[in-house]
Amino acid sequence: MLKVLTKFFAITFKLRPIFYFVSLFDALISTVRLVFGLYATKMIIDSVLVGNYTESLWIAGILVAVQLSLYFLSKVMDRLRNTETQSLIVRLNRLISDSVMYFEYEKLEDPYYLDLKERAKFANDNQGVAWQLLSLLAQFITIMTTLIGLGIVLWMFDYWLVIALGVILILNIVIFSLSNKYQIAVTNHMIPINRKFGYYLNTLLSGENAKDYRFSKMNDLLHHKTSKFTHESVSWIKKIFIAMGVFSWFTDIVNYILMGFTYIYIAIKTLAGTVIISDFIFYTGTVLNVSQQLVRLVNIVADLKRNSEWIKPFLELLSVPQETYQDEFKLPLEHIESIEFEHVDFKYPKTDTMILKNINFSITKGEKVSIVGLNGAGKTTLVKLLSRLYKPTSGTIKVNGINIWEYRHDDYMKQIAAVFQDYKMFAYTLTENISGNLDHEGAYIAASKVSLSEKIKSLPQGMESNYTKNLYHDGIELSGGEQQKVAIARALYKASDLIILDEPTAALDPLAEAEIYEHFNELVKDKTALYISHRMSSSVFCDKILVLNDGVVEDYLPHKELMKKKDSLYYKLFTTQARNYQS
Repeated sequence: MLKVLTKFFAITFKLRPIFYFVSLFDALISTVRLVFGLYATKMIIDSVLVGNYTESLWIAGILVAVQLSLYFLSKVMDRLRNTETQSLIVRLNRLISDSVMYFEYEKLEDPYYLDLKERAKFANDNQGVAWQLLSLLAQFITIMTTLIGLGIVLWMFDYWLVIALGVILILNIVIFSLSNKYQIAVTNHMIPINRKFGYYLNTLLSGENAKDYRFSKMNDLLHHKTSKFTHESVSWIKKIFIAMGVFSWFTDIVNYILMGFTYIYIAIKTLAGTVIISDFIFYTGTVLNVSQQLVRLVNIVADLKRNSEWIKPFLELLSVPQETYQDEFKLPLEHIESIEFEHVDFKYPKTDTMILKNINFSITKGEKVSIVGLNGAGKTTLVKLLSRLYKPTSGTIKVNGINIWEYRHDDYMKQIAAVFQDYKMFAYTLTENISGNLDHEGAYIAASKVSLSEKIKSLPQGMESNYTKNLYHDGIELSGGEQQKVAIARALYKASDLIILDEPTAALDPLAEAEIYEHFNELVKDKTALYISHRMSSSVFCDKILVLNDGVVEDYLPHKELMKKKDSLYYKLFTTQARNYQS
């Protein structure tokens, strides 16, 4: 626990040190209020007992004035601490976002890191663990400051009271440790149940699934699953509450024993004449406050321990090594004149299956190359390697005769525009979705190239229309084909030498697809184009077709020459698909 909390403290202190200074100052105010209030009460009693009523009134007036001042100051600090907590949470979320953004790409497809990201998200979103930890740390600072102040007062009076309090603290720690261990065990059991419950509930409530529910009994099945996991969760929650009640009962017994001992011990000293009445009230009040603070301390420590377990995925996510480029010693890249694969082999990390085997081919500037093959042949993997998302297991990929990893990262990425199968639309205007900035004219030209101009003209705000009704009341929705056209327009807008299209027209109707392919050479002009498609008709417009079969280059020829090879995979794929269209 201590190691985790130290790491969390180091991260948050670096992000927002003022949070801890505010918390410490607020703790000092609370301690002064408590000690001053107890001691002023003792002085008032002393004045009353000797008949000095004027002095007691003055002390009472000063007490009220000081307490009111400290109260208002405490409220100001409390509000400031809440503001700083919120600011720190925002910075933590930004830190996580930046961390994930700069992951090595291979980790974004690794099941371990995907699960880690989900566990961190669950801890932060569902349990608010970062907020809880910050709140608990602030409370811990306050309690420790108060205990130190009150402990000094008691030690000066009688160290046996401090020893008694120490014994009670140990007993409380034992009780709460057992309670905490039980809660962590139950919570760890509930996390996978909650995760499944969340999946089925979100799926059941999703508006996107409403059409499927009307034509199937899937909603009944989902409702059954949701109810099942609800009952499981409620059952475990009942167990937690029963156990917490038992542990709370033991804690109350221990603390009542302490109070009984304190009253008897100080009463005996008072009757013996070694302690005056005002001291009796002062020290019993101090012990009572210390007892309350000790109970709070044990609760806080137990909560800190529990939350330190939940924050571990969050902290592990932050410690994942970031992608580094070390570009200061690398080469600039202004244009792509040629691309060459030399004896490239590749297998994904943590696997033994070779996806690509001894890949050799070259592309010259301006060539349009189609990559075809059966599912799992390695088509998308090949363009991921060219895009520097992964490094080859062996072999070399060269641009302009130089290993692509020798170029500066930003220079290399500037020369590549890509549309992958899992392209994304963002909740911005169409202009911003295409250009990434406010270049209205450039974005419109790119959109026109993919036949979106009529659609844009039909929109009330044209290119400045906001995408998605999820965020904007006047937001627009686009069909799958229209979204794909926007993604292609985004690639065309980028001033790059190489354009990669992975299944660029999968959501388009045949007419829209044919229109794009007929004007494909005009769209990309002198750019080198490399694209993947399962529709063989698209290959007709290309200079060459790279045929992949089980991770091996089977052919690399123009369409006409491949159609002469009656026994080739390409011929079988093309003629089979053509027959389906003709029939």
